[in-house]
Amino acid sequence: MKRLWRYAVLDAVEHLGRSSQDGIVTRRALLEIALSTIVAETRSKGRTPDKTLNRELQELRDDRLIEFVSRGRYRLTKSLVIADSFGGTDAELDHLIRENRFRIPELPTGEDLVLARRRRGRDRLRAHTLANYSLCCALCDCRDESLLVASHIVPWAESESARGDLHNILALCEPHDSLFEHGYWSLDKRYGVLRSPRAELWVTRVLLPPEIRFRAQSEFRPDEAYVESHRQRHGLS
Repeated sequence: MKRLWRYAVLDAVEHLGRSSQDGIVTRRALLEIALSTIVAETRSKGRTPDKTLNRELQELRDDRLIEFVSRGRYRLTKSLVIADSFGGTDAELDHLIRENRFRIPELPTGEDLVLARRRRGRDRLRAHTLANYSLCCALCDCRDESLLVASHIVPWAESESARGDLHNILALCEPHDSLFEHGYWSLDKRYGVLRSPRAELWVTRVLLPPEIRFRAQSEFRPDEAYVESHRQRHGLS
C-alpha cells in the first residue's frame, strides 16, 4: 500500500529515535538508513528524494511533531511509551493515549505478556474513541457496542505514528466502517460526508442517504491531514 511521505518520515524519526539514548535522529541517519525504505513505501518517482525529505522534516517541525535540536539533528516533540514495556495503571495509560504518546508496535512476538499489553492498549484506544463519540456511531444512531468499532482514517498498518492518535480514529458501526474503509464515503474539510460515485447500489443508498450527516466532536476531531490522505487514497479529493 502506498504511504504518504509525512507518515513515512515521522515513523522513521520515531524508529531511529528509539535506538538513540537521547532520542536524537540525524539527517545523515535518515538518508543512509531510512530513505530507501521511505521511497519504496511512498512509491516516490521523484529524482530528488533528499529534498523531499528536507521539506517533510520542515513541515513536521512547523506542526510541532518534531523539534530541531541543532543543524541536521531532530527528535520527537513528546517522549513516547511503547506498549510492550508499559506496565503502569489504567489512569497512566489513559493519560498517554490522550497526549498521543502511546505506541503499539506490529513486530512479531510470541511473548504472552507483550501480547497482553498490546491488547490492553488497543482496548483502551477503543474505549476512548467510543466515549469521544458518546457511545454512538458518528453517522447513524447505532449504540450497540458489539457493532461499534474504532475506525482508523489512516489505516492501522500504514502508520505507527497515527495508530494511537485519537484524531485519527472514528467511532463507526460495522456497516459504515466497512464502507469507509473501502472508500464509499469520506469527509470534506468541513466534516461533510463525501459520497463516492460508486455508492449507488441500493444498499449503499440506504446506508448513505443524501441527508446523512457526520457528527464531529469538540474534542479529538478528525485531523484534516489524515482525512485528506483518505480522500486521496480513494480518489475523493
